[in-house]
This record gives sequence, structure tokens and C-alpha cells, in this order.
Amino acid sequence: MKRKLLFVVAADLKVGLGHYKRSHYLALEFFKNNWDIEFALITKKMPKNININFKYLHFTNISEFLLSSKIHTRNKQFDLIITDIIYIKIFEDKTCLPSIFEKLKELDSNICAIDAMGEFSLISRNLIKNIDFLIRPYFCDEKNYLPLPNKLFLQGGEFIILPEIYQDRVQKKIYKKGDKVLITCGGSDPNLFTTEIIKSLDLLKSSISIRVIIGPLFSTLNREAINLQAKKSIHQIKLIENEESLYQHFLWSDLVISSSGLTKYEIAATGTPALLFSIDKDNFEINKYFSDKGICKDHGIGIDKQKMYSQVKKILNSEYIRKKLSHKSFDLIDGNGCIRIVRRLTEIIK
Repeated sequence: MKRKLLFVVAADLKVGLGHYKRSHYLALEFFKNNWDIEFALITKKMPKNININFKYLHFTNISEFLLSSKIHTRNKQFDLIITDIIYIKIFEDKTCLPSIFEKLKELDSNICAIDAMGEFSLISRNLIKNIDFLIRPYFCDEKNYLPLPNKLFLQGGEFIILPEIYQDRVQKKIYKKGDKVLITCGGSDPNLFTTEIIKSLDLLKSSISIRVIIGPLFSTLNREAINLQAKKSIHQIKLIENEESLYQHFLWSDLVISSSGLTKYEIAATGTPALLFSIDKDNFEINKYFSDKGICKDHGIGIDKQKMYSQVKKILNSEYIRKKLSHKSFDLIDGNGCIRIVRRLTEIIK
């Protein structure tokens, strides 16, 4: 008999689809292990990419989710509920998260929460009363977050959640001189950083090949600005849209310039050298645990065109720097986080 699993996912689509995608990577591994999967999605709009093997309930906001009886009246018992609902704005209403977990506890199921880091986490906000298991699938300050009494706590690099394609990797070849750059600024890029990066690269004297990822939530204004800058650029620029996976683009690249969201773990798993920037101070503090591992170069907050030009030039011209970044990142992330998480949770929930 199949065990039943409910994913509760809250996504801030103004930022991107990282949590929505991550929950599906994990769901696919559970599905392979004979679990029946349902999703309760709390998003303003229903994302287009759904899986035909899963069932979906859509709630346009948290209030609608809390008032709904849909997940209570379906006449079924979930063996496990996994939440991926932590983003910075959700903490603006102090009653929001406690109310969600209280509602889920009424289902009389095991509750597992994917937590965040720093001050925007369930642990730091003391919101773990109704939670049975915790997952923190990041590089983090593990000394400050010791395992909790009577709770399964999966934390660190071995539990990073990545797509299945990252489970079978080969060491990336690093060339003497780099001339291929990938730019990816998340699903929405609300601050129009992509255009600023292209401007930075235009300071290079030699022409290079650039691929620019256009996220599904990019505004019309953003797309127009990128197109205009690409046409003026001295470089060979290809705009990439509607890509489900960036895996092959990472393999193509000598360097990826990326915002410091969840994508950075996928970049690292391929052993691709990366230059990361943070969209704000909160993300910068979180990203430090990643950059401190020596698996990327850190640009800081926002885009400083002159600084980025200097960093990119140095990285592309140095085979040594790129090899060092590549080998370090490839060794630290093996792509099997989903397998480990599913194995541990399956063992404990009989």
C-alpha cells in the first residue's frame, strides 16, 4: 500500500520559483520510492510547470489556505507532511507561521519542515513546537544549530536538494582561457541586475560568448532592457527562455554569474566556477556560509560594474583560479541529497 505525502509550499513569485522547484525535486524521489504525492500550493498564481503524477490544490494566499477545509475533508490520512514555506516576507505577520503549523497538526500527521537560516528561520523564531522533523539543506553554521532533542534534524551539504540529473556527474574540464559566460539572476530579477551585468562585461576588450537566462517571471520592462543592451554589446549574446533545466548551460560555461539563491548549489554541483552577488543584505549574510567554503567568488551586494569587470577578467584569464573553484565545489556537493532525505524519512515513518 502506498504511503501518502502532502507538500505544503508557499512561494513568493516576485522573487522566483526556487522553493516550488525544490519541493518537486524531493517529491520525485519520494514518488520513485512508491509514495503518493499531493501538493497544497500557496501562490498568487498557479505555476505552469506541474507534474501529471501529482495532485494539486491551489490557494491564492495564506488566509485562503487557513480558512479552507479542502485538505481536512478529503477522507485520507497523510503519513507525512513536508512544508517549504519560509521566505522573508512571510515573517511580516507574526501569527502566520504558527497558524499554518497548527492547522497542519490537526491532520494528525508527521510534520517535516524545510527551514531557512539566520534570523529568518523557524528555529531562531522559536516556531518548532508543532514540527516533528527539520531539514536545513544548505551549507550553514552548524555549530549554532545543534540537533534538537527528540527531533530528526537533517542539516548541511549532504542534504542539499538538487534535480535527479545531478546524481550522475563527471568532473568538468577546465580550459586554459575562459571565454564563455552564463548570466542567471533567478526567476524574476526584480532589480534588473541582468542588464547591469551585461554592461559590466562590455568593459572587457575582447569579445566573449554570453548566454543570458530569461526567467519566467521577468517583467516586460526587464526583457526590453536586456534586449536593448544585448544588441549594443560587443559580445556574442544569446538569450535563453523557457528552460526547465540549466544543467547543460552550466556545463557549457567557463564562468557563471549568478544571484545567490538556490541555483548556486546546482552550479557548484557541476563544478562550474561561479561569481555570485546578493540582492540585499539579508541574502548576503546567508550566502557567506556558501562563499566561505571557497567554492565561488563573492561579488557582494548588488552590481558594481567596475568591480565585476575586474573579477570576471581575472577569473577568465586564470586557469588556476577556475580549476581551484571547480574541484572544490565538485567535491563538496555530490547531488544525492534527495536520496539521503527520502531514505532517512522513509526509515523513520513505517
